[in-house]
Amino acid sequence: MNRLLVFMVLCFVIAPSFIISNAHAKSSKKPVATTTKKESTETAKAEKTSKKNAKAKKAKGAKTEAEPYVVPIPGEQMTCNSGNANQMELEKQLVEAQKSKGSVANIISKKYNLIASDVTEAKCEFCFKQEGSFMTTTSLTQFAKSLLGSILQTPRNPSVVIGKVTELPATPAFKEACLLSANVTVSSSTQISCVQNANGNYEARKAKPEETKFDPCITRSLLRYQNAVISNFHSCVQAEGLLGVDLNAIFRKYALESGFRPSYNYGGGMGPTQMVGIFVDDVLMVGRGYELLQAVARSTNPECAAAKLIAQKDLKKEPSRSTPCEFIRPGEGLERSYLYSMIGVETVWRKNLRPQLESYLKELAAHPLIDEARRFIQITAYGAGGMPKAFSAIRLLKRKGPTEFVRIMRGKALNATAEENGIAWYSKNSEKKQVELSARLNVVDQAHYNDKGIDSCLLQN
Repeated sequence: MNRLLVFMVLCFVIAPSFIISNAHAKSSKKPVATTTKKESTETAKAEKTSKKNAKAKKAKGAKTEAEPYVVPIPGEQMTCNSGNANQMELEKQLVEAQKSKGSVANIISKKYNLIASDVTEAKCEFCFKQEGSFMTTTSLTQFAKSLLGSILQTPRNPSVVIGKVTELPATPAFKEACLLSANVTVSSSTQISCVQNANGNYEARKAKPEETKFDPCITRSLLRYQNAVISNFHSCVQAEGLLGVDLNAIFRKYALESGFRPSYNYGGGMGPTQMVGIFVDDVLMVGRGYELLQAVARSTNPECAAAKLIAQKDLKKEPSRSTPCEFIRPGEGLERSYLYSMIGVETVWRKNLRPQLESYLKELAAHPLIDEARRFIQITAYGAGGMPKAFSAIRLLKRKGPTEFVRIMRGKALNATAEENGIAWYSKNSEKKQVELSARLNVVDQAHYNDKGIDSCLLQN
């Protein structure tokens, strides 16, 4: 088996790279003079003309064939998927945050290949395109060579990698098409601008009555970055044992709460996860979420390299509930919103929901809708009504069973009572949002969605 794997690596990666490099080497050698004097003169003239044309092209800003291929940034990344094209504040703040070496945004962006890093080259002659990122043949070859070296050194355990391995870009949590669709949302809720003051801090600013309503441009690159943040923080909390954070459920929450638009701020919440003060307090309360935040801050897991920067900072000085920019602005704000959301969801699951559900979930573990029933209860706890409504949902589940409970929560039960509809209010809004989301997908993605629902939008488990 090991020999077969080695052979495949040699054939498909190392051999082609050798051929390419060999071809370059051959082309760089001077050919043996076999032309006549007349032919040599004509060749010299042609070369002179070619150089002259190339120089003219370069002066006009055109690429010459001799220039290396530069990894492109697709044009659609900088167009607005939603919002006002004249309000690029969030995009500018993201770019600035990404430039700061070792910052939260910089670490995550490099890991998910959103900006050039030490691993993925900024220039190459041959590039393989992935969804939202680019991989060079050089990087792939280095990875294959490292892998091959490891296999040769440890033939009995190919999974053990010795020496430095070029890291491949991490996989985002959600399919991009689903994010783009969820982001096309209309809300009357206020959005705020985060403006830097003389002290370097960011203050919230609402548009004046005579000004254009603040509706910031949400670019594809900003959506990709949020996808990377959610993916990275989810990997971190999972590594630290926070297993109550379900990607299927949190996608529904975020899609409904903000449509991945970070600037919303009103009495019902702030930031992309619509964080409310009581939820923030729960995360920072000893005996509730505080210990989970500590676990992230102390983590030695590489997946937590970015999240722990926020956790460590907040354990020293709590973020201000009255400063919404601390949960909105790209760089630390929207990232804090996502991290607190996950820790808060886990806190509620461990402290409130799991004790009420654990034995019931074990008893009906084989039921095909038991996971969906659990998600609906978690979603209900996150929405309006909070824990009292979630406890009502638990009682409804135990009384009706998973199949009928799921029908009620989806708004598809024929004879649901007023009380049952009240319990299902938030989940029904979430379901309505998903119907709108699926209607905007292309034919292929829509078919996948009709078959698997939100699971079709997940790229991770």
